[in-house]
Amino acid sequence: MDQKIYNSFGDKIFQAVNYIILTVVTLTCLLPMLHVLALSLIDSVSTTANKVLFIPKGFNLAAYQAMFSNLIFLNSFFVSVFRTVAGMAINVFMTVLAAYPLSNQNTELRDRKLISLFFIIHMMISGGLISNYLLVNKLGMID
Repeated sequence: MDQKIYNSFGDKIFQAVNYIILTVVTLTCLLPMLHVLALSLIDSVSTTANKVLFIPKGFNLAAYQAMFSNLIFLNSFFVSVFRTVAGMAINVFMTVLAAYPLSNQNTELRDRKLISLFFIIHMMISGGLISNYLLVNKLGMID
């Protein structure tokens, strides 16, 4: 039973609008990154003269040589990578550790709703919310 799905005219319009919106969103995300990459691959004179938009003119890796020859940068980069990988691994482990007993109805976990409420509240109010409010308030940026 090989049935073909026929799209109506409205479905085709909907798909076309979706493709246009997704293309605009994708270009909005990718073009600034491409611009920064192009700026990093040219010399500083061309950068300050604003001679490049997306395609670098005059290939130059001096910025990358200076960046990777700096041991402080390399140390900071490896610390950032380690913290990201370790934090992700710990986060996944703790999520699985909490999610299994909360989702399994056969276990005798008391106060399942209270524990679930605890996690929901902490998802809605992150740890940085209060500190960000205090910072913005101290800087006088609250309306």
